[in-house]
Amino acid sequence: MEATTKQGERGQALITIAIALLVLLLFAGLAIDVGQMYTQRRHMQNAADAGALAGARELCLGHTETQAVAAANDYAGPRNGAPQVQSVVNGNIVVVTATVPVTSFFAQLIGITTTPVHAIAKAACGEATSGCGIFPIAFDLDVYNNIPCGSYFYVWANDNSDIDDSLCQNCDCSEAFLGRSVIAPGNRGWLRFSPPDSPYPATCGSNCGASALACWIENDWPGKVDIGQCVPGNPGVKASDLKAVDDYRIGDTVRILLWDPDQPAGACTESNTVGDCPGTGYQVQGFGCVTIIEVNNKLTLNKLPDAPDPKYKCPKNDKVILVYKPCSCPLTECGSTGGASVPPAGVGAVSLVD
Repeated sequence: MEATTKQGERGQALITIAIALLVLLLFAGLAIDVGQMYTQRRHMQNAADAGALAGARELCLGHTETQAVAAANDYAGPRNGAPQVQSVVNGNIVVVTATVPVTSFFAQLIGITTTPVHAIAKAACGEATSGCGIFPIAFDLDVYNNIPCGSYFYVWANDNSDIDDSLCQNCDCSEAFLGRSVIAPGNRGWLRFSPPDSPYPATCGSNCGASALACWIENDWPGKVDIGQCVPGNPGVKASDLKAVDDYRIGDTVRILLWDPDQPAGACTESNTVGDCPGTGYQVQGFGCVTIIEVNNKLTLNKLPDAPDPKYKCPKNDKVILVYKPCSCPLTECGSTGGASVPPAGVGAVSLVD
């Protein structure tokens, strides 16, 4: 009787062990299926991200919504492996949904053969909150914004003349200005960039002087600048720097920094300043662009016969750069955006957004 009881207990134990092993195998199988789903979801997220960014970039390049959707589908699908892609444009935002049907292994035992795995990404062509490829000059934000896009204006290159509202009241501006606006010495500053950090190329020298400025004028500063950061600069520019503008940049549309001359004292600190060159800190408030038309080293304005101020000194042989303010600026490829729409004559950037 005792032997029979012990044999029965051993038989029950084997059944319990077998059931436990079966449950463990089912959990292990489900874990494998779930792991496969998570892996595929990561792939789909990468595909959706790539598609959304590609579509938003098309919008920033001024292309149509149809072209943006086509680029989004291409980058999410054939280029990054999403078998099912749906892309839509909502204003300045491209939304991409990438889907893959994941085949189950062990879940088939409970009737689940495939599971669709989705990933969604949104990317915006928006106003840049950071940018790179900067022409080394900063403009007064308000003055720049008050100049209508589609118009020409002079950028005074040196500081030898007092350029103010009384200029054309005392001097004959009719031939030289033809209704053009002016960015005077107090409304602009030439920037002193140090070589940027990796991975951006250190194209020019690090002496913070005229030779480095001329080099950045020729090549643009390739590093990244964020709104709120400060860039050292100074008011004047040397003849060699203007020659670099004349030799290399005529006809180019260049990105510029915008700053507020009334920035609060202490706005620029060592921690938020780009590089280590000396000079006045220009705190970045935004980004704009101009097309460089010509350099004039001998702009002279004659005194009006009925000038209200007989002692007013009209510019003589002044150095100016004639520029054009386009209504659309080139995209900054390595910049970022918070998603706000790009204003006229503002710089666009592409970023993933929530």
